[in-house]
Amino acid sequence: MDIDASQIRRGRIFLAVFGLFFAAVALFLWWMPSPQTREIAPPVCALIGIALLLTARLASDRTIARVQNLLTGWP
Repeated sequence: MDIDASQIRRGRIFLAVFGLFFAAVALFLWWMPSPQTREIAPPVCALIGIALLLTARLASDRTIARVQNLLTGWP
């Protein structure tokens, strides 16, 4: 599977932005708790964000392409 370098760069940026989104949601839920959100929601959002950021930073090119295809649905 021949992967273009610009495609991998876009994939890493996509995963990093998606991870930052989940981190922002976790901070918002932590700062502004409501009766509808449970106590477990902020840590779960933070863990998802951390996992996406670590994947964007440390994963191989092939893994980046697979995760981006999994999340976006594009081949």
